[in-house]
Amino acid sequence: MKLIIVLFVLALIQDTKQTSQFTRFKNQCNFIPSNNNQIVQIWGYWNQQQCIQCRPWCTCSDYMGCNQISCPVGHVAYQKTKICIPCPKGCKECRLGYEMNIRSCSECDDGYQLIGKMCVQLTVFQIRTSQLKEVYMVYNNPYSQPLNNKFAICQELDSTTSLCSKCPNNYFLNEFNQCEQCPTGCICGQRGTCQYCMDGYYYSPVANEKTATVTAGQRLQSGFYQYGRIINIINYIGSGSCVKCNDPNAIQCTSSFSSSCAQGYYMNTAQTECVACNPECSACKTSAGNCTDCQNGYYLQNSSCLLCNGNTIQDIICLDCIQSGYCLQCAANLYLSKGQCYTCSEGCVQCTNSSCIMCNNGYYLKSGSCQSCDQNVQYCDDDTGIPTQCIQGYLLVADINNSNNLVCSQNTNNCMMMVNSGQSCSKCSSNYVLYKGTCVECQGNIPGCTACTDNNTNLVCSSCSSNNQNGNNYYLDVNNNGCTLCNKGCLTCSSTACNSCLIGYYLSNGQCVQCQQQACQTCNSQSCQTCQPGYYLKQVDGQNTCMLCPYGCSNCNPNGQQCSECLPSFVLRNNGCTIGTIFCAEYNEFGVCKTCMYGFALRNNICVSCIDFTSGVSILIQHQYVCGENAEPCNSFILVAILLILFLN
Repeated sequence: MKLIIVLFVLALIQDTKQTSQFTRFKNQCNFIPSNNNQIVQIWGYWNQQQCIQCRPWCTCSDYMGCNQISCPVGHVAYQKTKICIPCPKGCKECRLGYEMNIRSCSECDDGYQLIGKMCVQLTVFQIRTSQLKEVYMVYNNPYSQPLNNKFAICQELDSTTSLCSKCPNNYFLNEFNQCEQCPTGCICGQRGTCQYCMDGYYYSPVANEKTATVTAGQRLQSGFYQYGRIINIINYIGSGSCVKCNDPNAIQCTSSFSSSCAQGYYMNTAQTECVACNPECSACKTSAGNCTDCQNGYYLQNSSCLLCNGNTIQDIICLDCIQSGYCLQCAANLYLSKGQCYTCSEGCVQCTNSSCIMCNNGYYLKSGSCQSCDQNVQYCDDDTGIPTQCIQGYLLVADINNSNNLVCSQNTNNCMMMVNSGQSCSKCSSNYVLYKGTCVECQGNIPGCTACTDNNTNLVCSSCSSNNQNGNNYYLDVNNNGCTLCNKGCLTCSSTACNSCLIGYYLSNGQCVQCQQQACQTCNSQSCQTCQPGYYLKQVDGQNTCMLCPYGCSNCNPNGQQCSECLPSFVLRNNGCTIGTIFCAEYNEFGVCKTCMYGFALRNNICVSCIDFTSGVSILIQHQYVCGENAEPCNSFILVAILLILFLN
């Protein structure tokens, strides 16, 4: 009786687990199921007929709107304009500072380490500049130890120096702060040493005699001098080495016998060979059939591995079961019910024996089986099969032949909403106008038209593009229900004359005439009146002439001696424009840098790199830099990632 209760509880837990992993989706544009049923955001809202697009990563209630923004991993939201700004490379989570400048990182991607609120890449080459001379000497010294050309990416950096402090297994930290590979099979601390051997190897206290020569003090073509002997460049292991076990299936061994075996093997009685267990055993001892653990699809009973219920040697449908054969886990695309694995019918995600009880999206349940929704239907009612949402490019509307039926009708006329399946539009998006049952763009049908209406016969333009400094300005031609291009130089015009002119032109008898003076913004027939930004007006030889403002000025006073505004990357200081602090993100009212860009710290009113590329001497004790985070101190550290491949070749 107790066993029956236990089995019932196991079945109940298993059935509940399977059900909770699946979700039905209906009329949801903000979330859709991916292949593994995880929720994925797409950006849209449901208008009762179709999903209308929002701005990227936004929820909205109108076309391309944004009510709330939620950015993906590796991005940060700029709420002022509702956009997602990418974090710096390697930064998984970051914060904004002034305007759109990244301030700091709080979490890094794999392969990067957070140091001083920056994500520093874990690289192969991390060498101090002060070591370059040493590198050169070692690589050119005929009596130096040979250098392995196999390197690994650093696992961990020192938080104060940013140099590598930890290497993967089978690699050691060499004198150049690189992770250099140990000799084959060896775990070492430095070149020429071997602390212990990896699985499948045993330690020999004598170096490989096949490549060792006892002659000292001379250099051979095949190797370098080391520890009083000449060692081949491939086998520079000093006083000893790790030798591979004779038995390829042994984990621990000596030169004459094996002491332990790999998973799936057992040691023979003579301890000379690791023998494979039976195929159904994942572990055994003393003999191939004396199992201690089983492969998937088998259960252990009396030191033997027996097939779970429903399994055959060729077809494993149950992956895990208890001793009675009662299944606990089924293979992919199978469903577990009361200790048995069943193949559900097409479209079914939860079934009992041959009867389905829940269907996948795109199917509906009928008489215990899943029926496919109609063509072009994304989702349909899981009881009736009536469409509830269409695939992209189709709208959910009433059938023109039967208004009680909902069908998916192709949207061929750019409709936001349709009357019925006859494909006539009833509503258009903001940049379209409804015309004879279709949604059309004014500009596409009437060149230069920015707004138009339908007079039940034709499209009638009500507004034309004007006030454009690019010169493409139009006036409304009521006689032709369209827009006519203005003459050259006109900013605004009518059918008879220009009303105003572009910069650099003046109005004369209804026409715009180009100014003769260079850099002139407004003029008359006689002379220049005002100059373009960056210039000031001055009389030269009786003529008004536009003279260049002082260096860096975008605007200056009438005599051209003092700046009033500056060009980008310049700062107004003492009535002049000076080059701004490089990498400064924000200035105060006195033109002094207030906040630096990501990766730079404010020191003596200038932005310095949080990474010192100059020497190997830490300046942590002397200074506390603020690395892109103006309110929180962080450590100054040293990172020089130099590509030495070309240098060393």
